[in-house]
Amino acid sequence: MRVFNDTRRLEKMLLYILGRRPDEFGLVLDPQGFVGMKVLLQALQEEEGWRFVRQGHLREAAWRQPDSGIEIQGAAIRARHREAVLLRRPALDLPKRLYTAVRRRSHDRVLENGLALGDPTGYLVLSVEETMAQRIGRRRDSAPVLIAVGTACAQAAGVSFQYAGELLVLSGPLPRDCLEIPPLPKSREPAVPAERPREHPVHPGSVVRHLGDFSQDAGTPPAAPRDRSAWKRDRRRSRRMKERLHQGED
Repeated sequence: MRVFNDTRRLEKMLLYILGRRPDEFGLVLDPQGFVGMKVLLQALQEEEGWRFVRQGHLREAAWRQPDSGIEIQGAAIRARHREAVLLRRPALDLPKRLYTAVRRRSHDRVLENGLALGDPTGYLVLSVEETMAQRIGRRRDSAPVLIAVGTACAQAAGVSFQYAGELLVLSGPLPRDCLEIPPLPKSREPAVPAERPREHPVHPGSVVRHLGDFSQDAGTPPAAPRDRSAWKRDRRRSRRMKERLHQGED
């Protein structure tokens, strides 16, 4: 792990994120001001100059200084003073469209059923900016599917919205009719197997000859069948030569 000496500098960065503008980093604090350290680290590692930060650095920033403004409980972290954080408030002046990004594996389900609540927080996180929606989506999928939400349609369907900062908006489930979703990508067509050569029909009583019965070189004539009487003549000739040898020895 990289040694981090400027603990005070990290603390200041954390105080800005957790005590002033969590929405600027795509984060939503719970009612007590906490956010998971893993989620916070994802946001930090998207920032130039902070990609090396690990949980050990967060704990050092919270515990090394006796007057630290950072507090850690279990796997969650918060700023002790959050008076500057923009609190959640009803969204009365929404833009025409809000944005979110979902995993590719959820694409077909959203096309069919709309957006449901996928986590225990009880809300969906939307953004007023496409880039922020994509940034949050990339924390779950390297190439998420961007979806636009028609706010007037959703409000007419009874969906309520509330701001969580300037860039993020929270909502309940969103019906399919209020979503602009890109079509599913065309699936790759299966490879067509090479056509096998047709086999000639075999009729009863016929003899099937295989390719191995023929010479590989079409210009080479097949070998002539061997004369069966030739080996008999060779055998008789060999017998006569042996008889003559025995006679000469006698």
